[in-house]
Amino acid sequence: MKAIVVFALEKVETRYTAEWFEGVPKEIARTASEKFGEGRVRLHLGQTAEAVLGHAIETLSSKRAWRDFDCVVINLPGKMPVQTASSGAFLNFTSTNTWKSTQLEAFCSLVPYLPQDTTILFTDAWNPAIINVRYISDLENKDWKMAAIWHAGVHDQWDFLGRIIPKKHPEDGQNNWAMLFEKGIFQALDKNVFTTDFYRDHFSKVMGFDRNHPKFMRSGHPNQELLHLLKPVPVWDKEPIILFPHRIAPEKQLEIFKDLETQLPDFQFIVAQEKQLSKKEYRELMSKSLVSYSAALQETHGIAQVEAILCSTMPVSPNRLSYTEMYNEWFLYSSEWTESAESYQRYRPQMANFLKNLISTFRMMPQYMESIMAANREKLIETYITSKPLMEYLVSTPDNVGSPV
Repeated sequence: MKAIVVFALEKVETRYTAEWFEGVPKEIARTASEKFGEGRVRLHLGQTAEAVLGHAIETLSSKRAWRDFDCVVINLPGKMPVQTASSGAFLNFTSTNTWKSTQLEAFCSLVPYLPQDTTILFTDAWNPAIINVRYISDLENKDWKMAAIWHAGVHDQWDFLGRIIPKKHPEDGQNNWAMLFEKGIFQALDKNVFTTDFYRDHFSKVMGFDRNHPKFMRSGHPNQELLHLLKPVPVWDKEPIILFPHRIAPEKQLEIFKDLETQLPDFQFIVAQEKQLSKKEYRELMSKSLVSYSAALQETHGIAQVEAILCSTMPVSPNRLSYTEMYNEWFLYSSEWTESAESYQRYRPQMANFLKNLISTFRMMPQYMESIMAANREKLIETYITSKPLMEYLVSTPDNVGSPV
């Protein structure tokens, strides 16, 4: 029997992590069923570690289960109440540690029952449990495979870690504790998953790794659930709304969006996070907007603009970062225009005209623009919001382990 253990991200209802909690293990189980056959895969889901562990240990220790199943997928939650992300952040800085440490505790209960053919996925690479699990794997002489999805870290100057740690420990320079920890995480894993070429190349450059290192894997995020939640909305059902979809954080440059409002008085400018919307309300707002606007100075993937194009809202973005490889040139404006607030002031007329002309074209040639978005949508689905390389790696067995890079 093969075992796949998922260290789930904590569920934050305003983030895609809420969908990942069940969506990721279900996608793994579907891929495993394609490999091993229908009925040969057992999936263990649950809201608490106790509920999951009881059934998972029963399966792993049962001779009958080893005869009836070829693969077991175990989604491992941590312990914590419903949390709210820290201001401007992806997670809550304190409660995330409660979640991750209790995940590790639950995993240790599984260790005596896990087979040699075990693969462990950390849905967030910034998880100290990676070091603990590699410690167990090596010292207990296990041949477990370990993979993790990178989202951000000290290697990203705009991330909280990248902004705060170098200032707190300037005497350490590139050898600050967080940088060394991330290098250790990279080495402890068998596969480090990056969803864009931009992000992989940025990480490799900052951290001093060869971009072709076999520990790198390029794979889209497991966001297939979005395809069921967001559908294209016809242009005639759109409202004159230009949406700011991001977290309110320095690298998102909200001040540029606020100033643009003065240049386009015929449109309603809405900052999503100022509305305190539920995820459902947010997606309804995104679906009826004409434009989702970004002036981000850092973006390694960008779920907001992905969601935009899935519902035929134009993902207007600077021609830099992950946006360059992900979006059609129709939606990309010159990077120079928003490289800083000062740069924006110089190029404000060009930025405003770009938006006016794009919206005018969208309205005058809706079928043509819909075809542009449809093609871009297919590109995203194929490469950035489905995770075939990662899924195939997770379900692979020792005889056919691939190395997609």
